[in-house]
Amino acid sequence: MLNACLAWEQILERYPRDLMALKLHHTMAFYTGRSNVLRSVVSGVLGEWDEGTPGYSNVQGMYAYALEECGDYEQAERWGREAAERNPEDLWAIHSVAHVMEMQGRTQEGTKWLDFSPEQWASKNMFKAHVWWHAALFNIAERDYQSAIQLFDNELSSINSDKYIDVSNQAALLKRLEIAGVDVGDRWDLLAEHSATRINDHILPFRDAHFCLALAAKGNFDVAREHINSMTVFARSGEGWTAEATKTTLIPLCEAMLAYEAGEYVKACDLLWPIRNELAPIGGSLAQRDLFTQILIDAAVKSGRLATARNLLSERVARFPTSKPSWSQYARVLSDLGETQRAERAATHSGA
Repeated sequence: MLNACLAWEQILERYPRDLMALKLHHTMAFYTGRSNVLRSVVSGVLGEWDEGTPGYSNVQGMYAYALEECGDYEQAERWGREAAERNPEDLWAIHSVAHVMEMQGRTQEGTKWLDFSPEQWASKNMFKAHVWWHAALFNIAERDYQSAIQLFDNELSSINSDKYIDVSNQAALLKRLEIAGVDVGDRWDLLAEHSATRINDHILPFRDAHFCLALAAKGNFDVAREHINSMTVFARSGEGWTAEATKTTLIPLCEAMLAYEAGEYVKACDLLWPIRNELAPIGGSLAQRDLFTQILIDAAVKSGRLATARNLLSERVARFPTSKPSWSQYARVLSDLGETQRAERAATHSGA
C-alpha cells in the first residue's frame, strides 16, 4: 500500500493534474489512516489547479475531506461547500461537508445538508450508501431511530447483491443502533453470513474489523475466532503496512469486539483502553473509528467501571458539545457515581 502511494506521488510530481492518480492516492491514504498525507499530497498539487481546469471541484472535495480529517473544520467546510456548489453531483464533496457537521455535532444542519431523495441519487455508484450512512448518524444523534432504520433498510441495504454485500457501512450503523438500545432484529444475519466467506482475505484492516464485528454481533463466535486466528497467521507471514497494522492494532481491536459481544465487558475494556487513541492504522475516518470509542464507553458502563466511563464521556461531551445522547449517558454515569449536582448540570444538555 505504501509503495503504491509513493508511486502515485511520483506520478503527481510530474503530472500534478493527473486526477486518477490523485484519487487513487487519496483513497489508499484514507485506508491507511494517514490524515497528514491526505492533506499534504492534495495541497501539493493544488497550485496547479484552478476553477478553469476540468475536474477542479473533485480536487476541492478531496482537499475538503483531508482538511476535515486533520481537524481544520472551518477551511474544510469552505472548500467542501465550494466544491458542491461547483458540482452539485459530487458525492465526495457533499460527504466531506457532512463529515464536518458530524465532527462538530451539528446534527440538524447535517440532516438538512443531506436532504436528498433516493430518486435524486438513483444513478449514483455504491458510495451513495456511505452518504446515507452519514444521514443515519444524524438521525441517531437526534434520537430519530426509526428514520435511521428506514435508511438502513431502504438505502444502505439496497446496494447489496449476490456479488457484493456492504458490510462496513451496515455493520457500523447496526452496532450504533444497538448501543442506543434499538432492537435491530435479524439484520445481522446477511452481514454475518457474508463475512464468514471473507475471513481469509486480509485486503484492508478496516474491512476485516467490520467482518469481525458482524460475526461477533451475530454471535458466530467460533467463526470470529477463526477470523482472528487467520489474522494472526497473516500478521506473522505478511509484509508491509497491512500486516503490521493487523498485528499492532487490528487483532487487539477484534479481540475486544469479540469479548464485548460475548458479555466479557471487563476484558473488552482492558483491550480497548490502551489502543483507543491509536486506531488510525486500521484506516477509515475519524467518524467511522468513533464506533470503537462508543463500544469502549458501553463496555465501561456495563462492567461497572464508572470512573473510566466518566473519563471517556467527559472527553466526549467536550468534543461533541451538542450530542444529546452523550450528555444523557454522562448524566447517568455521574448520577451512579453519586455526583448529583454535576449529573443535574449534564442532564440539562441532554434534552431529556
